[in-house]
Amino acid sequence: MRKSVEMKKQLDALKNEIKTLQAAGKVNEAHGKLDELNTMKNAVTVQEAIEQEEMENFAGNPLEHTVTVDNSVMKNRVFNKQILNMPLTEDEKKYATNAVGTPGQAGGIKSKGGYLLPEEQFNRLIEYRSGLIALKDLCEVIPVTRRSGSIPTTVEDDSELINFDELNDISKKDINFAQISYNVGTYGEIIPVANELLEDIDIDLISVIGRRFVRKGINTENSKIIALLQTLTPKAGDSYDDIKTALNVSLDPAISATAVIITNQNGFDYLDQVKLDNGLPLLQPVLTDPTKKQLSGRIIHVVKNERLSDVSGAHPFFVGDMAEFCKFFDREQVTVDLSTDAGFNMNAAMLRAIERFDVQKADVKAMVYLQITPA
Repeated sequence: MRKSVEMKKQLDALKNEIKTLQAAGKVNEAHGKLDELNTMKNAVTVQEAIEQEEMENFAGNPLEHTVTVDNSVMKNRVFNKQILNMPLTEDEKKYATNAVGTPGQAGGIKSKGGYLLPEEQFNRLIEYRSGLIALKDLCEVIPVTRRSGSIPTTVEDDSELINFDELNDISKKDINFAQISYNVGTYGEIIPVANELLEDIDIDLISVIGRRFVRKGINTENSKIIALLQTLTPKAGDSYDDIKTALNVSLDPAISATAVIITNQNGFDYLDQVKLDNGLPLLQPVLTDPTKKQLSGRIIHVVKNERLSDVSGAHPFFVGDMAEFCKFFDREQVTVDLSTDAGFNMNAAMLRAIERFDVQKADVKAMVYLQITPA
């Protein structure tokens, strides 16, 4: 924090003290502090002038004020100065982050502004995701650089290779292609940040965004993925045997081999309490991750009841290969912008963080939707 800022705080404290004395009728004591008040005002003015001169000298003669700073600290500092609309030195410009609105960045976003989160801070967001239940991790994640587009994909083909003699022409067969179109949506969060915190130019903004932004981001992703799963036509069942039938019969054997099971807390609780005839539990622990359990070798992923609710008393189960069913189109970017006006009445700035993604169905036969009402 700059010294002038600290001095201003002391000045405000002295003003409040004088007001308190005056309100209490201690006029003489209040008057006795006026000289101290004027002296402190002059000291603040002098300190601000000194800091301004130092800033101008540093910007004008960067070579004369070279200071060795860790790259990550420098990138944070430059990123923060860009957000706060502060001038950059020539040396700092080398660390500048691309602003949204430059070619290839903004896409269809009408309001230009904000800056892409630096790689170091973006990696911190990825670390924060660890340990959280993110259905995105089960999908095929496809990085994209455009707001919308399409990717080619092959359709199901059960035909076989054709037998031919060595000297005969090879029979030709067309390969049918389909397309998966995507249109990346923009999802964000507004976070109030105290102005005093922003005085520290080296602050890691990700510590402000942090887990709150990541948790809400995962909740949003999960909601979109679950909504996509719920577009499937459900099949009614009355026992966990229906899950086994889906694995053994409904799904292609190759899909079944890589399948997972997604359910809510109620569905997991139902399976977890089932005991087989030999007294052993239906579910078995996953040796590589004791916090998870599996059914017939397929790992069960549990979503909160509030996120995935029962339907008329029936527990939802999605059985299949999520990577084949859902394509997650990820811009792999987080944009941060700041407004110093919006939080005027709170003495705070408003930090806005935005991520962009889309989810689309690919192979609808790769997933079975069951609604099981235990008998």
